[in-house]
Amino acid sequence: MKDNSKRFFSILLITVIFLLIIQIILSNRLTVDGRKLIKVQAEIETIEGENNNLKNEIVSIGSLAKLTEQAEAMGFTKEPTIINLSNKIPVAAYSR
Repeated sequence: MKDNSKRFFSILLITVIFLLIIQIILSNRLTVDGRKLIKVQAEIETIEGENNNLKNEIVSIGSLAKLTEQAEAMGFTKEPTIINLSNKIPVAAYSR
């Protein structure tokens, strides 16, 4: 009976040590994954902020007032002058 109890405690001790090692490994992985998660969340927040800034920039560049201002600066007018480059009769108007 003494031999059986020693064997039982030996198996129990080996099992406890094995489970402790597994717990340490899993805790370490969980910590590393938690750090990665925090880093990814920070990147997401940064990218979302940049995305909002770009959206605001697109809205300001694409506004009608801004487009009108740029068009006038490039020489476009609201009432263009029509210039006829030739006085010839168009090809479709010729008759034989």
